[in-house]
Amino acid sequence: MITVIGVASVILAALTVMLAGSAVWFLAEDGQRRTSLMRIVTRERVREQVSRSGVRTMPAWLVTGIRWCQPIGWLLSGAAEKAALHRKLRASGQPWGLDVRSYLGLRIFATISGILFGLLLKNPVMALMLGVGGWLGLEQWISGRVNDRQSQITADLPDFLDSVAVSLSAGAPVETALQEVTEQLDGPLQEEFRDVLAEIALGVPRQQAFRRLLDHNRSRELEAVVLSIIHGMQLGVPLSDALSGQAKAMRNTRAQRARQLAGAASPKITLVSTLMITPAVLFLIIGLLVLNFFFNKELSGFQSVLKL
Repeated sequence: MITVIGVASVILAALTVMLAGSAVWFLAEDGQRRTSLMRIVTRERVREQVSRSGVRTMPAWLVTGIRWCQPIGWLLSGAAEKAALHRKLRASGQPWGLDVRSYLGLRIFATISGILFGLLLKNPVMALMLGVGGWLGLEQWISGRVNDRQSQITADLPDFLDSVAVSLSAGAPVETALQEVTEQLDGPLQEEFRDVLAEIALGVPRQQAFRRLLDHNRSRELEAVVLSIIHGMQLGVPLSDALSGQAKAMRNTRAQRARQLAGAASPKITLVSTLMITPAVLFLIIGLLVLNFFFNKELSGFQSVLKL
């Protein structure tokens, strides 16, 4: 009992010192201005995501805890991890308006909260499990958001390309056609092209802005569309027919994939029926025979068999 209380006191004291020192460092670091173009674009995008996702409704204590834990997560992470995390958050759509700093703070906050909760229950094993769960659970949540967002982008591409192709057929430039479609529709794909148009408006070269779209998206269909747009801009060829053809090819590919999944599901259904349903039916039949043998021998025919 005394040992657990002593360990908890030492951990709380160490966390208090780390938080105090990190807070001083964070206040000094936060005073520096960010002047690079990419950080300006990212900050504007985060503000837009915050206004759409309702992060302002988060409890004040959670926002404060994340802010205080940001310096700890920032110091414990390397440059390569931060770069990979930036791409991963962009691919996930930055839920709750999370950027790299706030995500690292949330991860540290979830880990510390799990450890402290386990220590309050006087269970060191649970404290360790909750701490690891807070760290890994957030990673799994972001990975799930990335997969869902990329799947949604792939699913929205055919309709998006058809709308852009109609605008291009009417004589609109590529940027104007993309802007018209992104203003009328909503979704992750529209958000990605909205960011591209915002970067172009800030002076980023067109090809560079479109190529940055592929840095954090792994959809092959989106990559093919972006490369077609870049090549069309370079060569000056019409894009309406090419985009319409790509949309039709994507729909055919989706239908073919659905047929393949349906065909692959048939053996699985047969396997489930063989392993689960067939034994259950056999047990039911055997059970009825056993009941008839003991309680209804005359009707079951076992009486004549026994006399023989």
